[in-house]
Amino acid sequence: MQWYVRNQKHFAFVSLYWKRFQLPRYILSCKKLGGSNDSNLCTCPAIPSIPRTMYLPCHTYCCCRVQPAIFFVLGGPGSGKGTQCAMIAKALGWTPICVGDLLRKEALQNTLRGNWIASIIDEGNIVPGYVTLGLLSQAIERERRKGTQAILMDGFPRTLDQAIAFEKQVGRCIAVLYLDCSLQVMKQRLLQRGLSSGRQDDVARVIQQRLETFERQTSQVVEYYRQKGLLHCFSGERAPDEIYKEICERIQQEESIFTLASCIGGRKSSSCLL
Repeated sequence: MQWYVRNQKHFAFVSLYWKRFQLPRYILSCKKLGGSNDSNLCTCPAIPSIPRTMYLPCHTYCCCRVQPAIFFVLGGPGSGKGTQCAMIAKALGWTPICVGDLLRKEALQNTLRGNWIASIIDEGNIVPGYVTLGLLSQAIERERRKGTQAILMDGFPRTLDQAIAFEKQVGRCIAVLYLDCSLQVMKQRLLQRGLSSGRQDDVARVIQQRLETFERQTSQVVEYYRQKGLLHCFSGERAPDEIYKEICERIQQEESIFTLASCIGGRKSSSCLL
């Protein structure tokens, strides 16, 4: 892992060099060669002979590689992020991806990395960004292969470093939906949820640590997206249906979100929300 961190800048430079200089030449040579019957070739009619293994995480050169539109859903533990993601995803046909679920699933694996992630979760701390980003990239790639055209990212990014790294390595988000909730309300919800959820991070001894970590780290993320004009705030202390209704109204009012919701890949329009 230390070797990867030391060479990360080198990998980024190689990727940039290939994208700007080598890939255009490769595309031209492929066009001159013509089509091929190889099953491992891209089905894009414009570029019939580019191997799938040469794809980049960007649709600039090949329309077959269109990335799903990303919406971040942020809020503290117990703010209701998962509930709102599920409701919006059901209405619009989008796909919710819960970062916490990805990490908890990985923590259940009987591996060195799984045990290490489990120990971090037990302490109520944030899993390092490179681990989270790796799991997210894999999840997004799986959804892209399925043809998913919009993703609701539940609980990511948790830190400013994660937000910046995601933009550089994966892409930009369309909008950020933030559920604002007081620490007292979130703590009460988590204590109640811990009675039945069985989640290892819903026990009293780590709840306070989780809340303090969220307040310390995520406030920078919220301000970052506020300055970019991507942040949309909602009060998370109301009933789920009330929050959902306000989000629906905002999606219809804000052209930047409404355009995506109404015409993305022929999916359901935002009128389906209400």
